[in-house]
This record gives sequence, structure tokens and C-alpha cells, in this order.
Amino acid sequence: MFLLNFCGGLHVKKNKHSQWFFRWGQRYLLKKAFHQLNVLHHTPTAPVLIVVNHSNFYDSLVLFELEQQNLLPNSVVAVMDKAGLDKHKLFNGLGVVPVSTPMKLSEYKQLISLMKQHSLLIFPQGKEEHIEKRPFSIEKGAASLLLKNPHHGILFVSLYYSYGAKPKGEIACRMLHIKAMDRPHELQDIQHFIETTMTAEVDHLKEDVIMKKFDSYTELW
Repeated sequence: MFLLNFCGGLHVKKNKHSQWFFRWGQRYLLKKAFHQLNVLHHTPTAPVLIVVNHSNFYDSLVLFELEQQNLLPNSVVAVMDKAGLDKHKLFNGLGVVPVSTPMKLSEYKQLISLMKQHSLLIFPQGKEEHIEKRPFSIEKGAASLLLKNPHHGILFVSLYYSYGAKPKGEIACRMLHIKAMDRPHELQDIQHFIETTMTAEVDHLKEDVIMKKFDSYTELW
């Protein structure tokens, strides 16, 4: 979605016209629906697996905004379901890596190769789920990718949308960086760690939103 041109034999097509159009449309759609974006950010310098909770269409637009504001690691490769990419034509030409459901072995190997030099951004739920649903439905792909890349940490990016008395809503984002040495390295343990940490982070973010605890957050707009 963001910065990749070529890596590990995988060519990701990007189109400057599509990027300009997406940037215009992305800003328009976000500002039309929301009046504020608060972010608690931690930007690791080493490659990580970026896992993001997925509840609606706006998630990808917010992530693009974070990348534009230099709040994500350098050289991020975003992965998107092929069906979703076909549904949302706005993302075509941006360098998004499409994957099938279920993921093909060739696609999995390409992602493993990409992670050698890049941070990979994924929605581990594999589909949109209501923000209040518990437990989150976490697919095994994220844990498997981390198993094959033991030196990668995890960047949890939690997104929460709230609506009050104002016509437009608010977006809150909370990031948590877990270094490779501080995370599990067995498949089942990684899977459990992703599910429990992602849930805890979203719940913590929800509490910050309800209690208006934004002292440590940056107001992007």
C-alpha cells in the first residue's frame, strides 16, 4: 500500500496518478466523516510485523494518513485481501500486495521474502469485525509469518472510532511496539499473544476514548 517497488522477486505496481487520486480521496473521506484524529505513536526503526484491528472501511484510510505523517516504520508493505481490493477500487495502483483467501503457498513465500527487508502491515482478523466483538477472530497467518521471521518484533496498531454530540466523529489510534526478544517464538504462543495483546490494546484505547485521556496523544488534526 505504501512504499514498495520491488523486493524478493515480487513486483508491486504503483501508479503516481493513482497515488495522487487516492491521497485526495482519502483526505476528503476522512475529513467528511471525522473532525479529529488523536494518535499515541511508537515508531520502531527495525522491520516489524504491523498488526491492525479491522472494523470498517476507514481503517486503510487512517493507516495511509499515519504513513503520510511518518508515524509508521520506513518501507511498509501493506497486504490486502484480493476480494477487498476488487471491491474498493480506490486502492488500485498503490502498491498493495493482494493475497487470496485462503492464502496460496506462493503468496505466503512471497510475504516471507518481503519481510527480510520490509515491515509488513496486515489485518490479522482477515475480515471486518465489529469493534466490540470478543474474542477477535485471529487467523494463523500472522503467527506463521513471525515464526519464519524470529528477528521481527510486532507493532500493534489499534483503531477506535467514536461519535458524540458533534456531527462528525473522532478517530483514536494507539500503538504498542513489542521487540522480538520480548515476544513468544512458538507458533501457538505467538497466536495467543497476538489475540490477547490486540484485545487488551483495543480495550485500553476504548477506555482512553471514554475517559478522554489524551494527554500522551498527538492530535494530528
